[in-house]
Amino acid sequence: MSHNVELFVGPELAIGRLTARWPRAQVYRLMPKARLLAVPLDPDCFDEDPALPGAGVAESWGDPSKASAEEIASVAPLSAGGALAYLPTNYFGGAGYQGAILWVDGACTFGPATYWSREHEPLPLSERPINRALRGLGVVRGEALDEFDAFGLANYRSYEAIIERALAA
Repeated sequence: MSHNVELFVGPELAIGRLTARWPRAQVYRLMPKARLLAVPLDPDCFDEDPALPGAGVAESWGDPSKASAEEIASVAPLSAGGALAYLPTNYFGGAGYQGAILWVDGACTFGPATYWSREHEPLPLSERPINRALRGLGVVRGEALDEFDAFGLANYRSYEAIIERALAA
């Protein structure tokens, strides 16, 4: 089974700034009543839309560790007075990666971080990049397995799944 998504996540303030800069963005709630919004990135969006923050070197964004300092800095202002995260996954049959970059109040505070499931020592769920970034956005695990599940990301394994089933915001 695969999980391949790429999205920006944040509260309304940061997502509003993102959509002002990138009018093509589609905004969703992955869970009913979720306070955080998600902007999924379609696989071709960097090639098609140069207005997308960080679009200068499209290939670097799938794996956050390849994002340049300039690209990371270009997104930071969107988080002023709030927070914003970039969260990609690319797994197939348990092999693959997840990553995260977190900006808070105009500065990168976590990442870029990438965890490769078959190339690194196993990490506890709580230390995986997406869970750390989601905690930085205020997601609380509660009764869920981890923040990834609490946020609802486990329910959407692809860009298409988000577009088809998530709640438009």
